[in-house]
Amino acid sequence: MIEKNDELQRLSRTDGLTGLANRRHLDEMLATEFRRSCRYKVPFTIALADIDFFKSVNDEHGHPAGDAVLVGVAETMRRTLRESDGGGRFGGEEFLAVLSNSDCAGARIFAERWRQGVEGTKVELESGETVSVTISIGIACWVPELDSPLAMIGWADEALYRAKASGRNRICVYSGAEGNEDAVPVSSNSWSSILSCSTRSRSALTSTVGIAMACSK
Repeated sequence: MIEKNDELQRLSRTDGLTGLANRRHLDEMLATEFRRSCRYKVPFTIALADIDFFKSVNDEHGHPAGDAVLVGVAETMRRTLRESDGGGRFGGEEFLAVLSNSDCAGARIFAERWRQGVEGTKVELESGETVSVTISIGIACWVPELDSPLAMIGWADEALYRAKASGRNRICVYSGAEGNEDAVPVSSNSWSSILSCSTRSRSALTSTVGIAMACSK
């Protein structure tokens, strides 16, 4: 009975296609790291990735091919993560890495290894064809001024948008997550990136984003 319950618990936290953590488990991991950083003032970062032109894969090769690509990107992520990190499928063709005890410099190294790994991987389809994809990645790093895990996701999503808008297959870092004393708000257009990012703006996804888990002053 205990073993059965353990298996059910595992399945409830796992994405059925990729075997990585599902959205529910990712939310739990992110909340745990956020609380730990608030309490002990230790760094952590998140990297939000999206498969470039994923819809084209489904349209041209069919949904089984899309599934194979998702599994391939997940496997590359799994090989790149450290044992102390967490990662999973955030939803659709998006993946989220939660990097414990990692600053922005460490997150850039992880993200670039992941990006290169995906770019260099050919996914073999049932038809015998192979397909290659790339990913764009947005990075956000914890700072004490952050209101909540949701705000951090908002930063990473804004950075991901910049990576997409500036050509895809690249990494952008939200500048407010660079460890500055004053974190810029989610709607800011100030950026830093390891590859050149355009200056196109995007409206904020959230307004000062929820305070469900604010750091104590």
